[in-house]
Amino acid sequence: MVKQAIPGSDSEAVDYPATLTQYQASEQSGVAAMTKLVQEYTARCPDSKIAVMGYSQGAQVAADMMCGVSERGFSNATQALSAADSKNVVAMVLMGDPSHVSGQSFDAGTAKKTGLFPRQNLAACPAAQTVSFCDDNDE
Repeated sequence: MVKQAIPGSDSEAVDYPATLTQYQASEQSGVAAMTKLVQEYTARCPDSKIAVMGYSQGAQVAADMMCGVSERGFSNATQALSAADSKNVVAMVLMGDPSHVSGQSFDAGTAKKTGLFPRQNLAACPAAQTVSFCDDNDE
């Protein structure tokens, strides 16, 4: 859909386990893989604009890369992507994010409850570039 709307655009998938078993390790592997992908892409195409998107665990991966890891129960807190590495990211779209915290300025869904792994620190999240779709029955 984005590729059709913006001629010359491209998409790249993040290769990581994306499993429920060993969830934390899987999710952290995704953060590392997405970070590397963004860094490599911006090195190749320094004037590019990037929209980061993720569904379910992929949404948590995207949010952790952009906001840093601060979820309750996650032992490896990390910093957000550096300003130099994130300057090309113009949008972050989260769908069914397990680290969702309701009541944020970027909420677009109907969910009033937090996700399974609520984010504890939203200060580093790029609120103006973020939209989070999380609805009441998302699990």
